[in-house]
Amino acid sequence: MKRSQKKQISILSFTPNGKNLSQKVAKALQDRGYEVEQAVKCKGQPDSISVSLVEWTRERFFRKDALIYIGATGIAVRGIAPFVESKCTDPAVLVLDERGTYCIPLLSGHLGGANAMAREIQEDLGSRAILTTGTDVNQKWAVDVFARENHLWISDLELAKDISARILRGEQIRILIEEGGTAEGFEQREEIALFWENKEAGSLEEDGTEAKEKEEKSRQPILPHIYIGTRRPYPEKSVLCLVPRTVVAGIGCRKDTPYLLIEKAIEEALQEACLWKASLGKLTSITEKADEAGILEYCKKNRLDWETYPARQLQALEGQFTESAFVRQTVGVGNVCERSAVCGLGEEGRGDASLLLRKQAANGVTVALAGGRWRVRFETG
Repeated sequence: MKRSQKKQISILSFTPNGKNLSQKVAKALQDRGYEVEQAVKCKGQPDSISVSLVEWTRERFFRKDALIYIGATGIAVRGIAPFVESKCTDPAVLVLDERGTYCIPLLSGHLGGANAMAREIQEDLGSRAILTTGTDVNQKWAVDVFARENHLWISDLELAKDISARILRGEQIRILIEEGGTAEGFEQREEIALFWENKEAGSLEEDGTEAKEKEEKSRQPILPHIYIGTRRPYPEKSVLCLVPRTVVAGIGCRKDTPYLLIEKAIEEALQEACLWKASLGKLTSITEKADEAGILEYCKKNRLDWETYPARQLQALEGQFTESAFVRQTVGVGNVCERSAVCGLGEEGRGDASLLLRKQAANGVTVALAGGRWRVRFETG
């Protein structure tokens, strides 16, 4: 059993021509897997909405992944102006003229995906995507685009801005990838010097210097500008962390365990393992827990996938797990949290040390954490 969410898009048009274009845009986005709703605000249209532009926007700005206005740019600006807060939380906002000639990302071009969506609309409908962000104009690697396309959480937006400024000045940035991760497509990127954590003890040293010379000169390790991984590095404050949502939390609990106890157990486990909360991508358990209200609430609030497996599938999993005779007698398998966590990685994601944290038990809740192989791409699209 698996539960996940599609990205949600709302489109508002203002003329009969705009309404016709809205239908074409909605169809193109639905074919790409988005969930799309449409509305029109136009006198003479029988289905015209009665609420104001600002009211329509307010109802959707904090709930939708993207808003698309088909009409004048000024209309969109007036609609969103009261609600704009941060590029980290604002949805993607785009404007198309009613003929579909131009598609302009207004808000959250990188993190929210407005630029990428403009390119998709350009590809599907022939609208010209008008991009104004510096890295796009100069055809440079953009850390926030890279993060969004690889589903990475960004630890510090100010550091991300500093890195973009460095790249635009022609500087090269150093990226360290956590053990277990792989990268593709970086060979053609002049802006990037890439290193892997498992080659040395997790730190970078100057390129082109022999080990003997380094030792003689007692050089200090050069820290990366960016660390890609699920764990918190040290020193954390000076490094931009990009976090893949690849950790799986296997969970077991008594029936009707309150949400707050579920939350406490999971977050204490993540802290114990020195993992970012943002690294958590999925919760797993046994089939009997599929409708456990506290777990479902935690998944909904944190936008996590939720998967459950029958006892026979968990029992068939090979490996060393913390077994319990009581649990076996109760549900038919000797361990739920560890086995379901590893099972949630899938066969391709499992590695030699998939379990990052073995069973932790408190207040009737058991939690185990698993993390497997993952990869990022520097060339996407």
